[in-house]
Amino acid sequence: MGGGGGSSGNGVIAAPGIPSGARKMVQSLKEIVNLPDQEIYFTLKECGMDPSEAVQRLLSQVNSWTKLGSILIWRI
Repeated sequence: MGGGGGSSGNGVIAAPGIPSGARKMVQSLKEIVNLPDQEIYFTLKECGMDPSEAVQRLLSQVNSWTKLGSILIWRI
C-alpha cells in the first residue's frame, strides 16, 4: 500500500522537488542552518552545489532576519 512522502531507506525523508542525489547534502546543511529543505536546495543550486558557499549565504540570510526582527521589536 502506498502513502505520501516517505523515506529513501537511509533515514533521509524524500522532499518533493529535490533530487535523491542532493537530499543527503540538504540534510547535512539543515543540521547547520535549520531552514526548510526547499530553501537549502534552492540556495545550493544558486551556489553551483557548493555547500560551503550555500551555508555562508544561508547563515547570512538568517543573521539579516534576526537583525531585522530585533529592530522591529525595538521600535514597538
